[in-house]
Amino acid sequence: MQVAVREALVEQPKVELRLRNAQDTAETCRTWLESLPVGARVRPRLVDVDGHTLADVRTRRESLKAECEALRALPVPSPDIGGRVRDYVTSLAARSSSKAFGPVRRSRSSGLPDRSMRPS
Repeated sequence: MQVAVREALVEQPKVELRLRNAQDTAETCRTWLESLPVGARVRPRLVDVDGHTLADVRTRRESLKAECEALRALPVPSPDIGGRVRDYVTSLAARSSSKAFGPVRRSRSSGLPDRSMRPS
């Protein structure tokens, strides 16, 4: 019993927030309805939702939030990462055996070693 009461107390702020949101939505709808001219007809309107339900949208939104949080938690790469990678690849190319792979030429587009030229 005490566990259930503690759990309910933990959930109380969330439930109260949902209640306030529902009350605000109901009040907004009531105000809108009262602002309509006398005799106005309100008819339901079908909206194409491409087969998505509100639960689907909420689940997707939570998934995207989690993905954003994970991305924000990742370390930001160093601003000179391109140069560091280029230097590392160049050092690997210098240590490799040119007999096994042939001459190493730099690619014009990236500046990285180009191994596409093989000795015949």
